[in-house]
Amino acid sequence: MAFDKLAGAFGFGLTIALTAPAFAAGTPQKVEHKWQDIGASERIDYAGRLHTQSERIAASACNIAAGVETEISRGILWAAMADVDRIVDALEYGNPLMSVIGAETRPQTLRYIGEFRDTWAGMSVAGDRLYDNGDDKAAFDAIEAAHSKLSAIAIILTSELSGEYSNPAELLQSDAILVDISGRQRMYSQRMLKQACRIWSGDGSAEARNALTETIGLFEVSLDALRHGMPNAGVSPAPTEAIGGKLDAISANWGPVRSDLDRLLAGDALSDAQKEDVYLGLNAILIDASLMVTMYAKNAKKMF
Repeated sequence: MAFDKLAGAFGFGLTIALTAPAFAAGTPQKVEHKWQDIGASERIDYAGRLHTQSERIAASACNIAAGVETEISRGILWAAMADVDRIVDALEYGNPLMSVIGAETRPQTLRYIGEFRDTWAGMSVAGDRLYDNGDDKAAFDAIEAAHSKLSAIAIILTSELSGEYSNPAELLQSDAILVDISGRQRMYSQRMLKQACRIWSGDGSAEARNALTETIGLFEVSLDALRHGMPNAGVSPAPTEAIGGKLDAISANWGPVRSDLDRLLAGDALSDAQKEDVYLGLNAILIDASLMVTMYAKNAKKMF
């Protein structure tokens, strides 16, 4: 059952990462008999961050509208939007300061970057408006309408980059999978925050509750796989003590958050303090998960 959930969560991405050949754009250049690092693991990490930030923007918008940690949410909204602009530019044109060396040249990847930009343009305008006026319902609705499409494009882009840049010369496919899965943990933290906000904002529908329940399950299955391994899904246990420690920290933060989410799913009304605990707890998990992804990306270079 756990493998089925994990495979379902990453099905398309895992298939691409495991079967796609290395393309010319992702082939490291050999210089003086040494392989040049062109940022393979970083590209996959950054594409995953686009997925995270699309969820984070939607979560921030919901909490601004709901009056939960409003000023923090406004700051996060602004920072997440700036991060999206920076990452998209780096993936398309390269950015040595972000360890992304060289512009993207593969037409298929450039097409998805272009699709992401097209959807992001409208969402970015709505985000600016909501930042200036938290009562702008039209801006909130525009973000709600666009973020699912933006997330879907980011998932495909991550899969494309996993297939393009996974090669024995710079990034093993097994490491690409770990970078991808660990990156999804930070995204799940923001998806759960958005879904919880939807419920405590008044949507008590079965659809809303089922969506949150599903994300909780995916987060927990993935966390267990990263900590202890899941060979059938190509996932190895934590490869270093530092990564294991970060996974333990995420697990420790998750316990209290899960308790409050269970109350919400049971139909209990959370107090303002409990909502803030969920908000701050899931953002603490985001921070730890982001650091964990960086650790996985660095560990992927250990043999090169």
